Amino acid sequence: MPAKIEFSNILNIRIMNREYLIAMKLKSFRYYKNDISDIIEILKEHQDRNDPISLQEICTAVENLYGNWNSKEIMTSFDEKYPDIIQKDNINDIILSLKQKKNSK
Repeated sequence: MPAKIEFSNILNIRIMNREYLIAMKLKSFRYYKNDISDIIEILKEHQDRNDPISLQEICTAVENLYGNWNSKEIMTSFDEKYPDIIQKDNINDIILSLKQKKNSK
């Protein structure tokens, strides 16, 4: 989870652990915000430092933050059923629609 650093009781900075940052980017998975390239760069940077991030660390972070991978599974399933439909300008509408559909069941 995030660490908190305080400077002179004035400035508080929260530092996100690497696996939690990746978990948040995977969960939001915003094409228009470069989440995919950010994830790749984070993984590459830690690999280059001989401090790789394991899939288990990422899975644990996702489960700690969100309980499961549900939204990612919904989007993957949609993309498999309707390839080439998800675009930058309609992603939020698709997510909202799928969540509403799932909740109505």
